[in-house]
Amino acid sequence: MPMITEWADEERSIIVTTSEGAWTWNEYHHALEEVIQMAETVDHRVDLINVALMNAKSPPGSGMPHYQRAMKSLPANISMMVMANRSILVKAIFNVFGKLRGSGAGNALKMAAARSMQEAFEIIQKDRQKEPFTKISPDPAT
Repeated sequence: MPMITEWADEERSIIVTTSEGAWTWNEYHHALEEVIQMAETVDHRVDLINVALMNAKSPPGSGMPHYQRAMKSLPANISMMVMANRSILVKAIFNVFGKLRGSGAGNALKMAAARSMQEAFEIIQKDRQKEPFTKISPDPAT
């Protein structure tokens, strides 16, 4: 399968989605549903790393409607999304996309780009030092 979704750690705090080869929008939405279901099984912060291997090829046409749906669908406990890809162009596009989301987005999802998995984990670790790993309460009053 061109998209694989799995936990990166025993604490179930980082989800990694890896795409390789040619994939379809149906496969993308299936992976998105897996991410959502996985994140909803825990009551603490979850970060997401998207790894696009060098041979990964997105479907033709604009991905914007699909990516916008994804941003709106992610549970509130997903705090940060890091795109790990060696392509400078992909990194630049992802950084611009993150800035375009702005503060008007419903979910306060932080976005970053990395050139490797190692750098992605370092970015998450640095962010977690600023915002400690805490449980997410379903009711803000509790």
